[in-house]
Amino acid sequence: MFRYLFTIAIFILTVLAAFAQMVNPEQNLFSDEPFFNPEFIKKNKIKSISTEHFFKPDQEKMHPKGLIIIYEFSPDGNINKRISKYRMPGGDFDTTYIYYEFDQAGRWSIKRTIDNFGFYSLTFIHDEKGNVIEEVLSRELNATASKGNFILSKQYHMGSEKYEIDYITSNFFKKRFLNNIGKPFKEIAYALNDKGKVIEETGTFLTTRMLERKTYKYDANNRLVEKTEYSDASKQAELLYEYKYDEKSNLVEIKKLRNSLPLLVTDFMLDERSFIIAKLSRDNAAKMIDVIKFSYEFHL
Repeated sequence: MFRYLFTIAIFILTVLAAFAQMVNPEQNLFSDEPFFNPEFIKKNKIKSISTEHFFKPDQEKMHPKGLIIIYEFSPDGNINKRISKYRMPGGDFDTTYIYYEFDQAGRWSIKRTIDNFGFYSLTFIHDEKGNVIEEVLSRELNATASKGNFILSKQYHMGSEKYEIDYITSNFFKKRFLNNIGKPFKEIAYALNDKGKVIEETGTFLTTRMLERKTYKYDANNRLVEKTEYSDASKQAELLYEYKYDEKSNLVEIKKLRNSLPLLVTDFMLDERSFIIAKLSRDNAAKMIDVIKFSYEFHL
């Protein structure tokens, strides 16, 4: 009976952790990839998140970077647009857009970016297990004159990258990167734990035999608490990332270290709803703090 109740408690804590976190630490945070937790966004009916970016050198006041990034979400919680506004020397903004699409299974299926000549799209094709086996690059034309309102008019295929995946066991598989004549040039081996989380990635460039290695550790609630990165190419000691959470399972700190010395320390300031209101990143070498302030709009 105790074992049964303990299992239920762990399950509830894991579910609460999944819903509590606004961002997913296992993704590339604050990149142009999806990294917000769709369940959190959906539950809290968040329509958009606006971020203003600042920097503060040691012993100086804070200065604006002239950068505003807006993330827009659909009612199902998935991101559908990222708008970056850069303030130019004359005061005007140069605005760029990234559009996102997801398939019925909730998998990221299209990334669409814009330049001065039009749109490019990357279409991600998945296998039955949800892993990407092909990325298709296309040039696209917008049926409207507005960069902020994309409707596909024409599409021109430009190329693709293909991958082979060999599922060796339920907890181990290999992904091969193929060149333009279908020959593998890189291979990554993935080891998973019993909960399906990646615990080790070992990448090998097949011609040079150069190695890249990442390891991941999780706590009892299946939260990422430690990651290491090593590459033969860098000729430096491995990087260590440490992740800390509050009592509600919100991510509150990430430390990036080498040889036990902190290179970058990122703190997340949260309100009572577990919304991020500020992100502060201390770069010790540059003696600089990057600051991002957050504001929100909601679906009715």
